[in-house]
Amino acid sequence: MASVTETMLRKILANAKIRPFKISYCCERRAPDFDSKMHDARVIYKQLSLQFDEVGKLRVFEGMPGL
Repeated sequence: MASVTETMLRKILANAKIRPFKISYCCERRAPDFDSKMHDARVIYKQLSLQFDEVGKLRVFEGMPGL
């Protein structure tokens, strides 16, 4: 790596179509309430995963109202 010049690095990145400046731009532009929305989505997925067993059948818990 010590012998790689800036020009060589630019050519390598251009040929690989790697755009590090776009990656940081995409990571920085988030909705203001992104973290709370992500948390809510994770909670919902976790709740759903707990309702089904390994083969995909709905689990029935004793004491559940209406069942």
